[in-house]
Amino acid sequence: MIRRREFGVAAFAAGAALWTARANATHGWEAYDTARPLYLEGPVAVLHWFGPHPHLELLHRPGYAIPPDLPGRPIPRQQEAIDLGRVLRSAAVPVAPEGRWRIELAELHRLVRWGVERPMIGTRLGVIGYAGPPVTGTPTLRAELLFVGDKAYPMRSDPA
Repeated sequence: MIRRREFGVAAFAAGAALWTARANATHGWEAYDTARPLYLEGPVAVLHWFGPHPHLELLHRPGYAIPPDLPGRPIPRQQEAIDLGRVLRSAAVPVAPEGRWRIELAELHRLVRWGVERPMIGTRLGVIGYAGPPVTGTPTLRAELLFVGDKAYPMRSDPA
């Protein structure tokens, strides 16, 4: 009888630990500096295209500027209303040495709803997002807008 109880307690503890780890992996916006949007562009160096949150690493090479047409680019409407005009106007290029940045994307199901195709290694992307805590020493940016070619994809919510 005691062994069955010990097994039950151990199974519950293991389940709780897994649930907590999953909850931490799907963190919200509060860990990111949403007051200071950053613009990054560069080639995809690493790609992890699986759920719950796909991410990629962009190779950041200092010396580029924000595209002059960025504030006027058409952005598709999304369900959550945020001031993307302000985000576009206030984005800045990070002052950081050359290196990789981890870009946290929206959930895979949201990328599918927006029609975002899986980029290839070497594809040049632009992204506006918010700096967050480094992951394994790599600077991290949570994407608000993803630019692939001439298309823009909001990441915060589903299409309106």
